[in-house]
Amino acid sequence: MTTTLNQWAEFLLALSFGAVLGGWYDLFFVLRTLFVRRPASTPGLLLCAALDLLFWLTAAAGAALFLLRLNGLCVRFFLLLGFACGFAAWRFSAGALFRRLFFALKRLCTRLYGGLKKLAR
Repeated sequence: MTTTLNQWAEFLLALSFGAVLGGWYDLFFVLRTLFVRRPASTPGLLLCAALDLLFWLTAAAGAALFLLRLNGLCVRFFLLLGFACGFAAWRFSAGALFRRLFFALKRLCTRLYGGLKKLAR
């Protein structure tokens, strides 16, 4: 039988797993940004859909394994709430910083490439 103290510990673990899922989503965001061009063509849209499908399959499998290990695959509302809160905490804190740094690095690489291209002419 789970006690209230166990439920708090499980909630905190679900919160941390939700943050991990947020980081995993940002890695897929980086891949999507690097390989899918705007305006999106049909191959770009297919790649975007494939990346989204791969993310959701791996996230669902990870969540199922997490719940299986944690409490025998018993889905409880407070655990789903922990996943969502952890994901949101990542997105609006470390994830925002991660995306900002990624775009700064992408702009720097684009400028360096443009400068090297001009030098090569």
